[in-house]
Amino acid sequence: MTTVTILILLIFLVSIYYFFKDRDKNLALNVDSLGGMYTKYKILVDSILKETGTRISKEERDRLIIECNLRLGKGQYIITESFGEIEIIWSADLGRFGKEYKKWTFNTSTPQAEMLKEIRKYKLIHVFINY
Repeated sequence: MTTVTILILLIFLVSIYYFFKDRDKNLALNVDSLGGMYTKYKILVDSILKETGTRISKEERDRLIIECNLRLGKGQYIITESFGEIEIIWSADLGRFGKEYKKWTFNTSTPQAEMLKEIRKYKLIHVFINY
């Protein structure tokens, strides 16, 4: 019984090792070689930064966090790239008006203008407060 447990644990650890190795190789090829998250998604990020009260609060190898000071609260964009997909999460705490949360997932080959169009469409339809 112990041998089987050790074998399963070993297979699990080797799988994790290769997952992170593949992830590292993917980020090196698709993000690092292009100058990082901000540079790769410059059109998207610069457009978001045009909104009043926004700033980049954190840039990591695979993630970019943009915070927004809204009239009625705080908002945040989290942009993450992983294995050919980009995930954009918009969340906002609007105090007594509640919370907003939306997640978009795009293929990394999707034009950034198209990503922006989807984000703006959602915010126009679902968020009635002018940020």
